[in-house]
Amino acid sequence: MKTFDYLINDTLLENYHIWNTFTMKLRSRLDGKTEGFANRRRKETRIPISEKVALTLDEAAEYSNIGIHRLREMINDKKNDMFIRVGAKNLVKRRRLDEFLENATVI
Repeated sequence: MKTFDYLINDTLLENYHIWNTFTMKLRSRLDGKTEGFANRRRKETRIPISEKVALTLDEAAEYSNIGIHRLREMINDKKNDMFIRVGAKNLVKRRRLDEFLENATVI
């Protein structure tokens, strides 16, 4: 029975060393590369806010300096046609937002 226990322990220890070696090699390859593939890809396709057709509420709040809560109140106003609903996400048409801000005196 003892030899069987040693065999199991040796196998586990060997697997641990194999895994450790693999992760160390992987870390050494990635050393100096602080970004993962998804982050690099996302940065390449990032479009400036001024060139976007539709903005998220966060982007619209940053762009117009109107709070997110006020933008959400404006979404509930049915007369306002500057909002698009995509699934559960609300988007703001940037050009309509620009027109609205130029004509508005009180928001």
